[in-house]
Amino acid sequence: VLIRDFQSAKSAAAIAVQQVTEADDDAGDGWGWVRSIFGDAVEIRRTGAEPVETSDPIAAAEAALKAQNLRAAVAEIETLSGAGADAFANWKRGAEARLALESGLDTLRLTLLGAER
Repeated sequence: VLIRDFQSAKSAAAIAVQQVTEADDDAGDGWGWVRSIFGDAVEIRRTGAEPVETSDPIAAAEAALKAQNLRAAVAEIETLSGAGADAFANWKRGAEARLALESGLDTLRLTLLGAER
């Protein structure tokens, strides 16, 4: 379910990017959509300056999910801000609930194993 919901959130983030792109940004430089989705994870500099640093937390989160590392996926999504964070808010809540459930089950299992000794 989390993988399916991730794809829905990814689509919602793409729509949010499109809306921000169409509305342009306050800076008027055409890069507002990048800042709205990735926040501080992406640094944009003019040509001739230092190299542009980019990070794609959504792609990294998707790769982590495919590797069955939900904790890493959540950590990547937590780096989003603005419309990207909004698009993934429900997914993140569900993923955090799943992590809490797994942690609780691990604790219960260890408690039961300890009681058997």
